[in-house]
Amino acid sequence: MAGLCSCRLLLLWAGFAALATCEGYKDESTTSNTSFQSNLSTTITVIPASNTSDQSLPTPTSSNTSVVPQNQNQTTPTLNNLNTTKADSAADKSATSPSRTVAYSNTKSLSTTITVIPAANTSDQNLPTPTSSSTSSVPQNQNQITPPRIQPNTTVAAWITADNQTTAGPPTPSPPCSYQVQLIPGGFLINMMNSSAGNYIITITENNQAEKKENVFVSNETSTHEIKHLKPCTEYEHSIVRADRQITCNSDVNKAKTQWIDDIKDISNTSGYVCYQSAWNLDSSVSPPKNHRYEQREDGKFCFKLTDEDFCSDFNITFTPENCNVTFHRTRYISVDFIDPNAIVQHEPTGLPAKIETKLPSNCKNFMVDYTCSESGKVYQFIKLSDVEPFTDYTCTGLIQHQSVSIKTPRLQFQILCDLTITFTKPHGTNTSTELTWKTTSNNCEGFPQNFTRFSYTYNCPKPSGTEPCKSIKPDGGKCELTGLSPYTDYTCEIQPTYNNSKVSKPETFTWKTEPGTPGAVTELKVTNPENNVIKISCTHNTKKFYGPKRIYIAHLVGVGSLTKDRCEFEFKDLSYSTTYTLEVVAFNGVLKSKPVTQQVHTRYNDKALIGFLVFLTIIIIIIIISLFMAYMKKQKKSRNLSHHFLHRDVNEDMEAEAIYVNARPPGWRNQ
Repeated sequence: MAGLCSCRLLLLWAGFAALATCEGYKDESTTSNTSFQSNLSTTITVIPASNTSDQSLPTPTSSNTSVVPQNQNQTTPTLNNLNTTKADSAADKSATSPSRTVAYSNTKSLSTTITVIPAANTSDQNLPTPTSSSTSSVPQNQNQITPPRIQPNTTVAAWITADNQTTAGPPTPSPPCSYQVQLIPGGFLINMMNSSAGNYIITITENNQAEKKENVFVSNETSTHEIKHLKPCTEYEHSIVRADRQITCNSDVNKAKTQWIDDIKDISNTSGYVCYQSAWNLDSSVSPPKNHRYEQREDGKFCFKLTDEDFCSDFNITFTPENCNVTFHRTRYISVDFIDPNAIVQHEPTGLPAKIETKLPSNCKNFMVDYTCSESGKVYQFIKLSDVEPFTDYTCTGLIQHQSVSIKTPRLQFQILCDLTITFTKPHGTNTSTELTWKTTSNNCEGFPQNFTRFSYTYNCPKPSGTEPCKSIKPDGGKCELTGLSPYTDYTCEIQPTYNNSKVSKPETFTWKTEPGTPGAVTELKVTNPENNVIKISCTHNTKKFYGPKRIYIAHLVGVGSLTKDRCEFEFKDLSYSTTYTLEVVAFNGVLKSKPVTQQVHTRYNDKALIGFLVFLTIIIIIIIISLFMAYMKKQKKSRNLSHHFLHRDVNEDMEAEAIYVNARPPGWRNQ
């Protein structure tokens, strides 16, 4: 029996010696190889003395396996064969380190698995069931020597395979973080403790509604973070969660109530605003004056837009922190320093002499405003506002002075446009020349254009003579002397005002008509006789040369009369036959007549009377011839009858012939 105990002690100390060899390694995750003389595969499980019920150990695969029953409260590892693995109590000193792996293998394919399970509560863990071709069990009542314990909160698990590859066991969650809450002006100061590096989410809630939610990065185990712009005298719930692992940090309490601390500070002059600064959220605590716009800014400032009436007077606001049962007032004098230069209203000048109207606070008295101007393109040539000229681009900057305060106004760009009026006098001249004069005045520019030498005109007028007929007449007008014009003709003259050789204002146009002139003479006079005692007249004439208000043609036939028509076509009738007349034709414009065109015209003989006379004469001749012929015939007949009856006289024929001759009835005729 003593020999058996000695053998057991020898094996136990051999296991201790093997575990002591592992303490020499610098890296706890490094695999160490030790040579053995035999091909041996052993599994040793070391379980701390604490409660390890329901734990699951990894399942080693080997030809020989030692299994510790789950229901045994055992602190002594099971030793099999000759090789033993020892878990060092100092194997894992870091609370956050992962499972530690220690492996040994000999040159003859030795495979060993060491699992070290912490003494912490692991009641929900499941131990794996070892599987092997041969299994040996260690009874609960065996008297075994207990090796040194593993430190609590430590898990070491490793798998050593035949090819020396190491596989880590299940991850172990990091230990929980913790924090404390401290009251500061504006909110809370969060003190992080025992916090591993990582991202955390801080949530501040009021009445189950998230008031603030901030993501912060913690790099050290202890750090602080401020949560500001909360409402004073208000209870908030708070929580902190590790973002990447969803671990909720521990705190003694999960609620805290802010306390009112008056930290409101006056902000120095802010253009156009009166501003204060506080770490508190005072949106519902501020009572601004009536008709004042309130602005809450991100940097903790809250500002009030100033109005014209606020300057050079006291500005009062009331603070009533919510739930704090306290009210207090702040009063500030608003000097001209608060004026926002960009908000100054400047009205550009609209006439001469130039004046810029600057709207300044009505409560502030004795302002002095002085403007300095420069012409466009002449930046470094400064002039006074009173010296600016019209129709020129200027940039002016004002300097406002009130007591010891000086404010520079924004630049003001403008151009003064003078309202120009050009008045023409009644033109006078002949029907071939005109003299045109005018004067220029301005309603909004005093002394213009008399006092400005750069003012002039350009002209668009008739130039029949070939030279410029117009010129300026100082100080305020001009004159055009136009010659070589056509009588009674419409003309237009355009006068364009200019300043510094640039057109200004709108041009003024004057239209007039020259006096009537003598019309041009008619040409191509034509005379015809449609009848022997009729004269028809026509002529050609350029109607543009009437030079007067009317267009009339007059034809005068000396000794007969005159005809007037609007066309040069005339006809004189019932004239004497075969008569010569003098004809005069003129153009008349209602005022003047043209030079007459004279021509001799003739009528022809009366051919109808001649024909009548000839017909009558012919008839007379025919009658005479017929009478002579009849007389001749009768005579011949009588001669024949006388010859015939000379032998045979017939008393009756003689009596009839005698009767006829003496124009008496023959004897024996009775009255019927």
